[in-house]
Amino acid sequence: MARRPGRPSRASQEQILEQDKSAIIRALRDRPLRQPVDLEFNNYYERVLNGDLTALLGYLDDHDCYQFELPPSFYELVGQLVLLQHMGAAKQILARIVRRGRFLGSFSTEHAYRYWYRVIKRACDIARDFIRAEYETNSLVKRKELWTPYIEQCYLSRRHDYKGVARSEEIRKWRDWAEAADSQGREPPSLNDLVDRFSVAFLVPQVIFFELAESFPSYGSPAGRDKRRRIRRFRWTPSYVARKYAAAMVNLSAGTVSRKYKRK
Repeated sequence: MARRPGRPSRASQEQILEQDKSAIIRALRDRPLRQPVDLEFNNYYERVLNGDLTALLGYLDDHDCYQFELPPSFYELVGQLVLLQHMGAAKQILARIVRRGRFLGSFSTEHAYRYWYRVIKRACDIARDFIRAEYETNSLVKRKELWTPYIEQCYLSRRHDYKGVARSEEIRKWRDWAEAADSQGREPPSLNDLVDRFSVAFLVPQVIFFELAESFPSYGSPAGRDKRRRIRRFRWTPSYVARKYAAAMVNLSAGTVSRKYKRK
């Protein structure tokens, strides 16, 4: 008798897990959870990074958690899997988490938005600190002149190297890849691709950097109109920029973000 359509067989599920496991583990290692990881969850997280994607399910089984009792690190890791749902194994793990507890509901656009907001906001804060320091040093500098120094100096590394390539060299290649698309006649990388790649080093892509650097010049007093002493007033806050681009990445309107997801 032919098998009825529906949930894949156990053998098929195991095959999917094995097929996608390496790619998912690489992606998770590239984006470590915020430290410190919740103590009770850390052992399960280490198991995931060592190749056991089902450790998330084991955590739920072992702790019989309700939604409000789940640690933040659990949700952060689940949020990363949401972004990897194009891989069958990630989608399967998320589906099995939902089946283990109806209280979890489904992993929606809101989860993805909140995850990307945190990622972009952290990188925006670092970029804004860099920009402010440069403007204080040279108030006449243009924002376009800050992009290369930012790329060269401001990155933070979660790893010391990437496939044997120094992190600084890797980031320069990202910059060239992002900026050379038009001249090479290829389609420019998407916002999602840019943010995903640059945020690994706590950087923002150029389009976000320029928005963070957008400012109005002002002067200390009516008597002092010396342009060398002008002060920069930024047009947008890092929170605003992070909300805008996180919303764009998950196809949310600005109005929806303002009503439902805006951070206080």
